[in-house]
Amino acid sequence: MVRGIFAAARDVTETKKASRYARSLIEASLDPLVTISPEGKVTDTNEATINVTGVSREKLIGSDFFNYFTEPSKAREGYKQVFKDGFVTDYPLTFRSQNGKLTDVLYNASVYKDEKNNVLGVFAAARDYTRVKQDTEDVESANKELEAFSYSVSHDLRAPLRAIDGFARVLSEEYGEKLDDEGRRIVGIIQDNALQMGKLIDDLLSFSHLGRQEIKKEYVGMEALADGVFKELTQAMPPERIAYTIQALPDSRADAAMIRLVWQNLLSNAIKFTRKKEHPVIEVGSTIDGNVITYYVKDNGAGFDMKYIDKLFNVFQRLHVAADFEGTGVGLANVKRIVERHGGRVWAESKVDEGATFYFSLPKI
Repeated sequence: MVRGIFAAARDVTETKKASRYARSLIEASLDPLVTISPEGKVTDTNEATINVTGVSREKLIGSDFFNYFTEPSKAREGYKQVFKDGFVTDYPLTFRSQNGKLTDVLYNASVYKDEKNNVLGVFAAARDYTRVKQDTEDVESANKELEAFSYSVSHDLRAPLRAIDGFARVLSEEYGEKLDDEGRRIVGIIQDNALQMGKLIDDLLSFSHLGRQEIKKEYVGMEALADGVFKELTQAMPPERIAYTIQALPDSRADAAMIRLVWQNLLSNAIKFTRKKEHPVIEVGSTIDGNVITYYVKDNGAGFDMKYIDKLFNVFQRLHVAADFEGTGVGLANVKRIVERHGGRVWAESKVDEGATFYFSLPKI
């Protein structure tokens, strides 16, 4: 016999508020957002997804998530990867709208679970990178055209430059006795400038070549490489001329030839800008922060004014007059290009007459 009814009530006001809040956040996103069941069916979506697919919410929910892409099998593989690893980052896919419009996206997704840690499905967000992709392609195309132009101009300059140098040499060797001191001085200036122009052309070609050269990564013993470069650069100097120290440097995975050029530029600069010091000091070292290794070359040389730091790594930018320190202003631009192509960055710190420290970072192995 029924004696009565026992009832329990739970206040779900806050739960409803949280649900409405989450719904508002999803709809506020300009990126397509979806939740997907373990079977690959769409369980929820936002207005941005409706716009990019051209399919109503009613038809989207319960449908196969993978069918809205140009490569359903690739989308399915990315979905499997989420369940395998728990997430996927910047997975490239292409939406195909009902009207045939294609939208390139990068998908980021992760699994979501209940309070008992059971996987309920996947939450995925897509970022439209069609414009970014086009801009990148435009920049790459412009860079290729600029490099081709530089290469062509550099080659075309060599013939008249050789003529100038050749005639100046003939004038000096065969008619030098007929010239007065001022005349011989002027011929010398012509020859020196022709030599400097030749170096500029070589550096310009090198800079252009670095933009096209394929990176071939291998394990590089950085300590041995840096130390070997320094000894090559100073082999004609008395050993005691420079107080040189090198720390134990962690190895890296990089293009050995390119990284060698980085060390050559940084160490030759340190040697050059300390040569007027009575007691030149050069230090090579490194630090590790998380997944980044930072290498550095420190000297007590001429230094530079930090207000010109923005010019330092640009082509043909020099912070010292050629009469004091020779150079073409391409070396540091090459360093920057090489390091950035390896996924790192370059920077420097300095004070006038108190030396400089040049840094470059690379991803840790």
